[in-house]
Amino acid sequence: MKKATSGLLFFLVGALAAFAQVLTEKGVPLLQSYTPEDYHNKGKVWDICSAPNGIVYMAADKGLLEYDGKTWSAFKGSKGFTRSLLVANDSLIYTGSDLDFGIWKKNKYQQFDYTSLYPFQEVVQDINEEFWQIHQLNNDIIFVSSQNLYVHKKPQLVRIAAPFKFSNSFLVNGTLYFADEKNGLYVFDGFSLKKLFEYPDKGIFHISGIYQHAGGLVIVTRDSGLYRYADGNLIPLQNVLSENLKTVKAFSFEPVGHTRIAIGTVLNGLYITDLEGKIIHRINRNKGLPSNTLLALHFSPSGKLWMGMDYGVSVLNLKNDFTTFYDYKGEYGAGYAASLKDEVFYLGTNQGLYRAKWEELNDDRAHFSFRLIPETEGQVWTLEQIDNSLWMGHDKGLFAVRENAVERVGGEAGVWTVLPHKNYLLTGNYNGICIYGKSGGKWTFIKKMGLISGSCNQVIVEKDNILWVNIPNFGIIRVELDAELNPSDRLIFPDDIFKGDDLYLLKNEQGVVHFPQ
Repeated sequence: MKKATSGLLFFLVGALAAFAQVLTEKGVPLLQSYTPEDYHNKGKVWDICSAPNGIVYMAADKGLLEYDGKTWSAFKGSKGFTRSLLVANDSLIYTGSDLDFGIWKKNKYQQFDYTSLYPFQEVVQDINEEFWQIHQLNNDIIFVSSQNLYVHKKPQLVRIAAPFKFSNSFLVNGTLYFADEKNGLYVFDGFSLKKLFEYPDKGIFHISGIYQHAGGLVIVTRDSGLYRYADGNLIPLQNVLSENLKTVKAFSFEPVGHTRIAIGTVLNGLYITDLEGKIIHRINRNKGLPSNTLLALHFSPSGKLWMGMDYGVSVLNLKNDFTTFYDYKGEYGAGYAASLKDEVFYLGTNQGLYRAKWEELNDDRAHFSFRLIPETEGQVWTLEQIDNSLWMGHDKGLFAVRENAVERVGGEAGVWTVLPHKNYLLTGNYNGICIYGKSGGKWTFIKKMGLISGSCNQVIVEKDNILWVNIPNFGIIRVELDAELNPSDRLIFPDDIFKGDDLYLLKNEQGVVHFPQ
């Protein structure tokens, strides 16, 4: 029996030459998700960072999380929810939380011990500080709350008040920016704040991200789209990404290499774009994310984009050549076969044969759209391109696919596999092998091969006159054919000699080999 996949894995031929230059646009990059139960129910994840040794750390409601690729560990330090973190090295981490910030150091048992650096351990002047960002500027560590920034100049701690209230902060290519809720964007030089620009006079202006491009700054806002700041001027950008962001609430931001950015939203999941604003990936619940609300983003040196959500954690492998189309809504069924012909992508499932224009599978679209080809309802087993035509092996028989239609080609029902042999087509059927020939430019059924019965779910041509046939629960048959495609000799390998394994045949340079599925 052929095995189905709930999502279709789709391989891009050719390795990625360099991630900074190439990012797959078809399908969704490989996605792995973790539920709160996986990481000990520690709540929402607000910040993520990698250590040089590859271990990933996360700031969660109920403490510091550590993930080494296999095991989750949790550490509790301050009393409040952990909001932010900065990984200095493999054994030194800074975190910020409610009314506290501090440092984690590994002890001799390789466990983390926490020491608070916050000078006030209770409410001060009715202000309950929450520390949402931590940055390293030169040798200083800077902890940021809405009311203040604290510069840890070892061993001193210097506090600088916000002009009104900090709404966000960003370290961009060595420059530290602070967004004040009312007064504009500031630059911090390690000692004082200097205003860079004031906000447009048009209500709330909340900055979610900043990146450098083309000699200026691109400002990603939560509600107002994209702006460009250069030569003292702040100008709104007009592009598709900017218009999209106005309705989805950009919340988190992360550079992806030197030529891409990632934007996490509240309402519509993740956007990955180039620096010009071209959308490359748009990934949300319809494409496999557990949640559309992304609270934190982190792009690791290994090429993985980590996402902290209001429910769970997910990671995209952006350096892998594989991408996927997943039918999370159950609209298309389980995938069994796929083929690309004349810029049309065909997907065979247990429900029928679907098609989509190749360009419609770019991941910049809100969702993938496949359309069922009429008269193909039912189980599709295989799709093969032979003689410049697309052939479908179906529960109902053999079909030639003609763009948005199919044509039944005689023979028996139940076609597992289709293959060319000299000037013929052979099909492995639910019961035996059928032979098709071409006459007058049209393929027709000729006959059924003798001496072969049972469910022939694999047929492989080894040489011009030798076939190998896999029949589940019976065994493997090596068949020699005469000029009329009649078996002249058979060698049977019963399935009991394979110790009960499900078998799969593969042809390689040494011939035909079998191995367990």
